[in-house]
Amino acid sequence: MLVVLLPLLDTRPDFSSDGLLSSLLLIQSPWHSICWNYASWSISAEWHCYLLFPIFVINCRTRSNKVLLVTLAVWAGVVSLTGLILGSENISNGIAVLLRCLPEFISGIVLCFLLKRGCLPKWISHDSAICLSATMLFIFEWIHVPDGLMVCLFSLPG
Repeated sequence: MLVVLLPLLDTRPDFSSDGLLSSLLLIQSPWHSICWNYASWSISAEWHCYLLFPIFVINCRTRSNKVLLVTLAVWAGVVSLTGLILGSENISNGIAVLLRCLPEFISGIVLCFLLKRGCLPKWISHDSAICLSATMLFIFEWIHVPDGLMVCLFSLPG
């Protein structure tokens, strides 16, 4: 997409050479205003999480199940409160984007450890959980549960 948009280089502030460099390095989401391929903010935010992944895994591996459950609850609260405090769950740039992505990412890691340790019901990893998740997703969307909270909860069947 960046190649397709290259003719727009320096024609507008969101197509600056600085923005191009930050897009190429996948650091645009938290460190630069939205630019170039606007939808790539999520790839940038995920890239930051993947860079921190080894630290999160090492940290979770040494924690008790109780600490992991508390961690899960805290991060679900953070992602829900971020949307409420900022007035929108649709955060796509600025450092606050990490408050949208990191809790969801860490929740997935925590849930994986809990599942592998046998702390979650075995049915969670079966196909029936997918059907239950789809039903819950429909209901949660209907009653407007915050998106970030749903991401944290729906990583359970994975």
